[in-house]
Amino acid sequence: MATNISTGVRTPVLIFVAMMISGYSAGTKLQICGYLTSRFAGLRNYGAIFGFMGSLIAIGGALGPFSAGLIYDHTGSYDAFVIIGMIGCFIAGLLILSLPRYPDFRAAVSEASHAGTALPEEAGSGHASTSSA
Repeated sequence: MATNISTGVRTPVLIFVAMMISGYSAGTKLQICGYLTSRFAGLRNYGAIFGFMGSLIAIGGALGPFSAGLIYDHTGSYDAFVIIGMIGCFIAGLLILSLPRYPDFRAAVSEASHAGTALPEEAGSGHASTSSA
């Protein structure tokens, strides 16, 4: 009898815990993406950047089950898919932990408004910043 990762994971309590973790992670990825987008890219092009990030999340959501099915068809088990997923999650966690401090756009707006100059992110917009800090 072959052992695999899913041996013993068929109890109702463990299935419930897995469903809770899966639901929580599915619900938080867009919120984390939105927060990080606003903090690292600012709000000027937030819609375009967040829309692109949301599209990447949707593509990943479509390719994940397809990839899992291919792996199961070739190996007869989801073990390889789960291991690849664990490695991917570990790398993603390290990348999030290695993020630098996010820029302070308010300080840049304040400095630009006091100096009477447009911010680099406002170049080409045809108007100078009128916000006050």
